[in-house]
Amino acid sequence: MRAVDLEDNVDPTPASWEWTFTADTTAPVTAFAAGPQATTGASTATFVFSANDPFPVFECALDGAAFEPCASPHEAQNLEAGPHELAVRATDLSGNVGAPAVYAWTIAAPPVTTFLAVPQPVTTTATAVFDFAADQPGSTYLCALDGAAFAPCTPAVTVTGLNSGEHVFAVQARNQFGVVEILPVEHRWTVELPPPPVTAFTAQPAAVTTDTTAAFAFTADQPGATFECAVDTGAFAPCTPPVTLTGLAVGEHTFTVRTTGAAGQVAPATIQVEWEILPPDTTPPDTTLASGPPATTTDPTATITFGATEPNSTFQCSVDGSAFAACTSPLTLTGVTVGTHQVQVRAVDVGGNADPTPLVVSWTVTPPAPACPTAPVTASSVADSWVLQDSAAQNYGTDSVLKVDSKSAANSRAWSGSGCPRCPPAAR
Repeated sequence: MRAVDLEDNVDPTPASWEWTFTADTTAPVTAFAAGPQATTGASTATFVFSANDPFPVFECALDGAAFEPCASPHEAQNLEAGPHELAVRATDLSGNVGAPAVYAWTIAAPPVTTFLAVPQPVTTTATAVFDFAADQPGSTYLCALDGAAFAPCTPAVTVTGLNSGEHVFAVQARNQFGVVEILPVEHRWTVELPPPPVTAFTAQPAAVTTDTTAAFAFTADQPGATFECAVDTGAFAPCTPPVTLTGLAVGEHTFTVRTTGAAGQVAPATIQVEWEILPPDTTPPDTTLASGPPATTTDPTATITFGATEPNSTFQCSVDGSAFAACTSPLTLTGVTVGTHQVQVRAVDVGGNADPTPLVVSWTVTPPAPACPTAPVTASSVADSWVLQDSAAQNYGTDSVLKVDSKSAANSRAWSGSGCPRCPPAAR
C-alpha cells in the first residue's frame, strides 16, 4: 500500500501487511450446567448447557430420537416414568460439529401399596386393624375411611367405633420423590355388631345438696363394657365405677357417662346426672301437715299428706314407734288394725338438717258396726226369750212368746228384743 500526495508524489517504499490463513477444524465441546436430579418424580426436566465457542448452534436429542435445533435453557415435558437421556451437541461457524454431551436421569414410577393385614369380610367387632406397605422404600401414606378426606397415616392403622354396616378403608402411597400412587388401594368389609350396651345409674347425688362430694355408681347390661366419664364441660376420659368427685364448687354440675361394648360398639346416647350444690345450711326445716285421717275412724286405710318449709326437702317417717325411714308424701297405710295409732314425720333439707320436732299424726281405728241382714231372719232363743224384772234368775228361753209387760202392783217389767237395735225394722 503506497500513498500519493496532491503533487502526485508517490511513496517510494510502500507499506505491506502479511498474514497466514489456517482453516478451523476444531469442534466445540458442550457441557451441562444444570439438569434434573438423578432420580426424580417430576415429569418435566429443564437443562442448562453451554459450549467453548463464542457462537455455537445447539441441537438436542431426547431418548435416542433425531437431533433437532434447541437452545439453553431447554425443557422436556410430559415424560413418562423410567430412565431418560438428553444428548446435546454444538456446531461452530466453521461447521465443526462437536461430540454430544449426554445427561441421564430417571423418573421414578408411582408406588404400589399392598395390604398386609385387614379385617375379615364380615366381623362382629367395631374395631379394625390395617397394616400395609408400598413397594418403594421411604414412601409415606394417606388414608381415608368410608369416603372421608385422605389424611396422613402410618402402618398399622387401628379404626375404632365402627357402626354396623359396610365400610371401606383406602390407602394411597407417595414415594420419596413425591410421586403419588395412581389409584388408592381399598378394602371393603361388613360389621355386624350386637346391640349397643345400655347403661344406668345405680347411685347418684341428690338433685339439690350442700355436699361438695358426689358419688356415682353405674352399670351396663353387657359384660365387658367400658366407660368414659366427663364432668361439666370437661373432656371424656376412661373411668371405672364407682366414681367419687370431691372439692366441687357451689353451683350446677353435670356428670356424663358414655359406654362402649365389648365388641367396640358405642352406645348411641350418653347418660347424665344433673345436680346443684347449694351453700352450707344449718337451719332445719319445719314439717307441715296437709291432710290426715279423722281422729276416730273404722277405715283400716289411712293417708297422710305432708310437706316442708324448705324446697327439695326429703322426709322420714316413723309408724307406731318404729325407726324413722325414708318416705314420701302422700303416705298411705293399709291394713291398719283396731286401736290407736301414731305416725311421726320429719323433713330433712338438702343440707342434711332434720326437723327436731317431727310432725305427729294420731288417730284411732274402731271396730266396724255389725253387719245387718237385708231380709227377715228367724232366730231361736238359746237363753232368755224375755226377762222379768222381779224374776231375774228365771230363764224363759223355752217360752213360746215374747213379752213386753208392766205389772203395776209389783212394778215388774219384761223386755224382749232382736239383739240388733240398729237394724231396720224389716230385718228385726
